Amino acid sequence: MSRVRARGITMILVISLMGMISITFVQMARSCSQMSLQTARYYCTNIEANLLASGLAWAKVHGQTDGTVSLDTGSIAS
Repeated sequence: MSRVRARGITMILVISLMGMISITFVQMARSCSQMSLQTARYYCTNIEANLLASGLAWAKVHGQTDGTVSLDTGSIAS
């Protein structure tokens, strides 16, 4: 009857652990990718809200008494 040596069992365990670790790393990489996309989306949403608030504040300061705002961008472009 053949007897399995301890080194053979250790090698099987090490190879199995390496496989499990690689699967874990793949899952973590996918999660990080999703978090990166979500962070970019939230960042763009916050920029949009900031620009809207900034535009409204500018309109309050530079608006006329009747509530109209002149949006002439000719002086900025030249």
